[in-house]
Amino acid sequence: MFSGKKRQAVNGLRVVSLGYLMLPSLLFLATWVRPAAGSVCIGLLLASAILLLRNGTRFSDASYPALTPRNLTGVGLLTLGLSVAFGMGEFTRQVLDFHTNNYKYYDLAQLEWPVFYRDYQAYLCYYIAYYLPVSWVCKFVGLEWGRYLSLGWSWLGIGLAFAWVLPFAGRKPWLFLVLLLLFSDSWIFIKMLRMADLAGPYLPPNYIDIHGFRLFAYAPYNDQIAWAPQHLIPALIAGMYLTFLNLNRARWWGVEVALLMGSCVLWSPLAVIGCLPFVLFLLWKYRVSLLHDGFQLLVMAVVTAGFLPVLSYLVSTDAMSIASTNMFIWETGEPSWPLYYLFFVGANFAVWIPLVLGADRAVRPWFWVAQASLALLPLYRIGVYNDLLTRGSVPAVSVVAVLVVRQLIEFKNHRRGLYGLFVVFFAVNALSPLRFFTRLFPFTPPDNTIEHPFLLGSGNTLDYLAKQYGGPTAARQYILKKDSGFERYFLRQTGRGAGVTSAPPYSRPSSSVRSAPADPAGAAPLPR
Repeated sequence: MFSGKKRQAVNGLRVVSLGYLMLPSLLFLATWVRPAAGSVCIGLLLASAILLLRNGTRFSDASYPALTPRNLTGVGLLTLGLSVAFGMGEFTRQVLDFHTNNYKYYDLAQLEWPVFYRDYQAYLCYYIAYYLPVSWVCKFVGLEWGRYLSLGWSWLGIGLAFAWVLPFAGRKPWLFLVLLLLFSDSWIFIKMLRMADLAGPYLPPNYIDIHGFRLFAYAPYNDQIAWAPQHLIPALIAGMYLTFLNLNRARWWGVEVALLMGSCVLWSPLAVIGCLPFVLFLLWKYRVSLLHDGFQLLVMAVVTAGFLPVLSYLVSTDAMSIASTNMFIWETGEPSWPLYYLFFVGANFAVWIPLVLGADRAVRPWFWVAQASLALLPLYRIGVYNDLLTRGSVPAVSVVAVLVVRQLIEFKNHRRGLYGLFVVFFAVNALSPLRFFTRLFPFTPPDNTIEHPFLLGSGNTLDYLAKQYGGPTAARQYILKKDSGFERYFLRQTGRGAGVTSAPPYSRPSSSVRSAPADPAGAAPLPR
């Protein structure tokens, strides 16, 4: 991938992205899985990655005029500013979900791996890739470095997510990036219904709520990165990476996709679910050549085997047994659910179809895959706040956003009247992210920190989740099911959380922080 006399920025982007996403899985296999199984899996994955480097197709940068050192440097500076403004590094106030992120960093840095909460009698089971590298380094250098390490790690991920936009940005990359930052959901429709007193009981501001079955449409390139970088970073990278592979056939694309998807599992299984329609499209598109390449199929099987403990870990979560948060939309018992469902899909996603139909023929099938994905995801709910939709939709929404912005800039195959309507519609919706960005200033101190995350008298992640997000059900989504397959066959045997690391419990509270137990493993028992 790296060889050749010409500049190969696009190939370097592929390699760095795979390395960034894969690193936490390798760390997990080395520290959470039994040594024999973990060592074998690490060997399989590294051998597969080396084979891909030696056999993967190299692409020229000539087709991507925006992929220049100057633009990549600009993206780096832009995403550094966004990372700081979003609260990474603790230079300013963080959104509510980051309170939990700071608890996760703290627990992972202070407790023995795999993390076991003694008073809950439960192992931590969560998509922990975003936190592992930072927490692991903090075990050696101390929690006072956590804020800077988390900023650097987050900045690299957000930078890669935005760098993957450049291959599709054409000759106006900065206009493209600005418009992408302003791409938003169609909040204006619900706003108008509420102003006309036609909203009914299921249309609170900006989303739909049918007896607790919530339908959210979030824009991927602005405020959601601040709320859930652990989901958004892999989803955005993978979504555009797969889009690139759709337009640029690589000789070992199957191995590349297998490594990409396997690496994303520990980051966010919901992002992987969101990518599956695109992966299935690629498998169908290249099915003939793939079936005739036995060696590549063998390496893909080896990659799958290498990620098997990671897959086993995440399917062993106790969240899968919570029937009250996992359900189809028709199980709400509301007869009018089809009306709200069609309104949600049509107003937020299908509304852009007339604009993107004027795009190049090469991207239209990909756009229809995104639309199909966005039509299916709202039908089933996982999680208290419907994480399957909010996080699983990110790859598809990012594809829609990129194609919409590209059409707005290039103005291809459209009558001026229709084009003008879409420009006005985009501009009105952009008021929402503009409002979000203006509210980032001035900077104010964060409510809690990685060194001292304690809020609401909570001593660890599970305790805080139970108090902040609706009781024991929220906490159960973060624990390993007892006697699960992962626990029986793969889990590394340790002292079950008997001690903490040598790093002392730090204390740098803000005015809103209350005291909590110094030992993050101790808390009230979790009702089962």
